[in-house]
Amino acid sequence: MVKIITIPFHDSLQGFDDERLRRFVDSRKVLSLREFFFLKDGCPYLVFVITYESDLIQNNLSSQTIKS
Repeated sequence: MVKIITIPFHDSLQGFDDERLRRFVDSRKVLSLREFFFLKDGCPYLVFVITYESDLIQNNLSSQTIKS
């Protein structure tokens, strides 16, 4: 599975609020993560492209492990 998360720069934080990215990554088995930086109308953004194992596959593996 692939997930794309875009995070804008926050002036009040003087940085990027990565909470949404952290929550997503913490709850999945991440296979790869790539980041890209771009400007739109003068505002910086980070984009993360995350490849991860689907929950369905993880649930099936967990079920097989428990049944064994």
